[in-house]
Amino acid sequence: MLQYTKNLKTVIEAEIEVLTPLHISSGRSYQPSDVVRDEDSFIVIDENKLIKHFANDEKALAELEDSRLILQRFFENHTDLFIDDFMLYELESKTKKSVRFGMPLMSFSRKGADFKPYIPGSSLKGTLLSGILWDLNQTARGDSDKWTSDTFIQAVKKSFDRAGGTNLSDSEFANAILGKESANFAQKAFRVLDVELSNEDIGVYAVAMFHCDQPNGQGFSWSGSQKQHTTDFTKINYDLVEAVKPGTKIKIKIIVDNTVMNNVKFGELGSNVRTKPYQFGEVASAIFELAYNTLYSENEFFERTGHRKLSSISNELFSYASKIADDPKSNEIMFRLGWGMNYHGVTGFLWQDKITKRLNLPMAKYNKFPYPKSRRIVFDEKSELGTPGWVKMRINF
Repeated sequence: MLQYTKNLKTVIEAEIEVLTPLHISSGRSYQPSDVVRDEDSFIVIDENKLIKHFANDEKALAELEDSRLILQRFFENHTDLFIDDFMLYELESKTKKSVRFGMPLMSFSRKGADFKPYIPGSSLKGTLLSGILWDLNQTARGDSDKWTSDTFIQAVKKSFDRAGGTNLSDSEFANAILGKESANFAQKAFRVLDVELSNEDIGVYAVAMFHCDQPNGQGFSWSGSQKQHTTDFTKINYDLVEAVKPGTKIKIKIIVDNTVMNNVKFGELGSNVRTKPYQFGEVASAIFELAYNTLYSENEFFERTGHRKLSSISNELFSYASKIADDPKSNEIMFRLGWGMNYHGVTGFLWQDKITKRLNLPMAKYNKFPYPKSRRIVFDEKSELGTPGWVKMRINF
């Protein structure tokens, strides 16, 4: 649904449906001293309530203050306590009883005294910016001299040096393309409202790192599996994360500032590539094109490693994206949100061998591998669900 207000702003209402578990980090990890669990659920405890309850019990307080505390055992030893009295929230365990007790739990983005889960508008703004960067990227590919010019090479080099010479953040890559004055373009052009979720939308999943072992994509392994081609995540190193469950549908609202969209002035490289104003539909199309190419790359990656389960999952997502792309009447797009492969890993250096070699960037040594050569994989019980954060969005353009 599109609404127009004096032609200055466009209000876009859309619905997002989660396709693979979606994690947006709060930056906080709950330790064993914060969480109690059984076979079906994880319960995050309000430690302040617990300490207040035992304010006059020095022995219990000493237990709670012990750095080795595992809250699970504390409640087992204090059978008179009713867990619900000290609960911040409870989540469905999508990993069931096979997950080891006492592991940290990476929290989803939360706010307020009741730690309500929510999707920050800034996450969606980052996706919109990625669409613009992808569009500039693709346009420039028609004239490779622009993308390998001294101007761009030096901009990337400075950004890389500021990042410490080990990685290049999305914001630094945006600076190199758009110029410093336009790097916050998405912040000015789009206002995306935060989206509140319920704890019923969130589950706890296991996430493990999947690696390509040999050049040209031959063979695979999991972190900690000692090169075993196992599909049992209990035998490998993994993290526990809170993530939005597949099938969850979320209403979003995007307010587009048409004045900013019509008057954007990119940096030297961006202005040489793009000379006319953007329309939101173009940005949305670019987001989908980026997703389509990413899905193609992932599908190829898993096909080359020979992992049948992940190949099947990635092929199913790619086939779905292909149906959207082939349907001129479709009002859907797909993209990756939150914790997943970042923008510069996909589009910045995936095809830019000249840049990586000229700057001697770390990823250049992986030029015989599919890049990047590792992926995060989400597990539900003992089955892989694929890479995290894939969603589809329905909107009327």
